[in-house]
Amino acid sequence: MTIRILSTYCLVFLVGFQSTRVFGQERQELDNIPIVKEALDSICQTFIESKRVAGGVCMIQDKTGIFYQNAFGMQSIEDRIPMTLNSLFRIASMTKPLTSLAVLILVDEGLLSLDDNVSDYLPQIADLPVRTRDSRIERQKMPVTIRHLLTHTSGLRSAADPWFEQNNIPFNEASSLREFVDLLLKAPLISQPGEEFNYAMNNDVCARIIEVITGSDFGLFLNERILIPLQMYSTSFIVSAEDLPRLSSVYQIRRDSFVLIEGRNPVQSNFARGNGHLVSSAGDYMNFLKMLLNDGAFNGKRIISKSGLQKLWEDILPSQIQLKVGSTAFPDSGFGLSVAISRGSRDHWKPLPVSFENLFRHLPAGSFSWPGIVNTYFWVDPDHKIAGVVLSQMVDPLKSSHFQLFTQAFYTHFLGH
Repeated sequence: MTIRILSTYCLVFLVGFQSTRVFGQERQELDNIPIVKEALDSICQTFIESKRVAGGVCMIQDKTGIFYQNAFGMQSIEDRIPMTLNSLFRIASMTKPLTSLAVLILVDEGLLSLDDNVSDYLPQIADLPVRTRDSRIERQKMPVTIRHLLTHTSGLRSAADPWFEQNNIPFNEASSLREFVDLLLKAPLISQPGEEFNYAMNNDVCARIIEVITGSDFGLFLNERILIPLQMYSTSFIVSAEDLPRLSSVYQIRRDSFVLIEGRNPVQSNFARGNGHLVSSAGDYMNFLKMLLNDGAFNGKRIISKSGLQKLWEDILPSQIQLKVGSTAFPDSGFGLSVAISRGSRDHWKPLPVSFENLFRHLPAGSFSWPGIVNTYFWVDPDHKIAGVVLSQMVDPLKSSHFQLFTQAFYTHFLGH
């Protein structure tokens, strides 16, 4: 670690010890504290110097607007294109909360209930057996519901599950969301509905249900009801030729060097997905987060009711079910509708050791967040009315830990620790 990196980390924590609690101050007052910006700018620079990322964009806002933004590093190393605030990113699983919002809009309008059986819309799911990890075959003890889908407790399998390859299920040949979900629903469930958290393609099934209810393509519904009203004009499933020069390259670290993994033109699904595949900018996604901070309204236009929206971050994961992705368990972390929630005391926040398992609980209690597999991340802190994004494009998911370094640097000042 270089002297500059060490000095930056010291600066981050000195800021905290020298400051007072400022979450009651106006945005303009916070905006005039240059040492905060200096600390955040410096820690972003260390991400480049320590080769955590090739480049990225970080933004933070309150209810009134963005008060910190920084583009750093390179959008394309090969083409010598610097990262900009308008650069585009594959946001991967950060698509999921937008799908959840689409579902909640239909719930708000009385067209759907979170407790509806999925079989009301996709009858084939009712006939799926449960094939447990010890190879026992069981019948479903209860029907799969929409709530199960959005909390990843449905028992559905990930598309990466070996069962699909072993049974020659041709996901790559699907030409529509309907065909994709039909293939997905050929697999037996991996657990009983409501009994385990299994991170899988649940949001794709939700997207298909939206199509069944509305008679509209999911991508069109998302565009008309969410993306256009939120002025997310750079967000789409397909990158146009006009926007292609803005698209960030994806890298992996090999032998201490950045290796290009995917070229400038992303391999996109040929249909809209609920699970991922959106491309967006930091500014666009901040519009979505601004709507969340403003109780479902954006620039005077209501997208969803306040009560309907708050279902997104209600912690409804039963206490006996552990939030777990792959082999990593996340202690002191709950789950809402496609977002993880930091549990714990709301009276005290302190920095935690930087680790994958602390990804969600390192935020102030009640905050919710979610990452994308190519190192994209957002968080919302409802109590302090703060939200932010940290976007980069690295295929070593979450190992660089820069999400936690950045957010803890901010909160060390913001909450005076």
